[in-house]
Amino acid sequence: MQGKDLEEVIQSLRIFNKILVTGPQRSGTTIAAQIIAADSSMPCVDEKEYSWRDPAIFRNLLNSKERLVIQCPNFAHIIEQFAGPGKCIVFMHRDPREIIASQRRIGWRSASYQRKLYRGKVPYLMHLVTPICVIKYLHWHLHQKVLIPHYCDLSYASLSSHPRWIKPVQRSAFNAKQTAL
Repeated sequence: MQGKDLEEVIQSLRIFNKILVTGPQRSGTTIAAQIIAADSSMPCVDEKEYSWRDPAIFRNLLNSKERLVIQCPNFAHIIEQFAGPGKCIVFMHRDPREIIASQRRIGWRSASYQRKLYRGKVPYLMHLVTPICVIKYLHWHLHQKVLIPHYCDLSYASLSSHPRWIKPVQRSAFNAKQTAL
């Protein structure tokens, strides 16, 4: 399923105090969170600021009074637990082939950890043989989003119209968290 256009998403997010940007790793959560934060005049919290997977620090951010855009792909498997009043979940959508190519380019090594998170959430053995990005999309569409009152599906491709976007050829040597030249 294609996600919504960036402009449409930005307009719909203005009423929320917390915007959680999630999805598969390498789906564009970092640049999307930065763009949404900039266009919404809100601070952006990168996942490294809460040690990628520390739920206590993450919950403190969610409970703060500050309006924030929080990048959180490591919590995609349980993102519905963080939904609620004043919060919107933005789930990134990118072609799985592009995600896999990006993971290979940077030498991403967290697939086995991510697969363990989906054990028991997807059909038997699927978590072992299916690309983790596909598992995340299936889990999101079949189980999670029906539990979330406010969410947006955002297309990675729609980010290309934003001034912060850098063409793929220019970012071929980028590191894992790099979003600017």
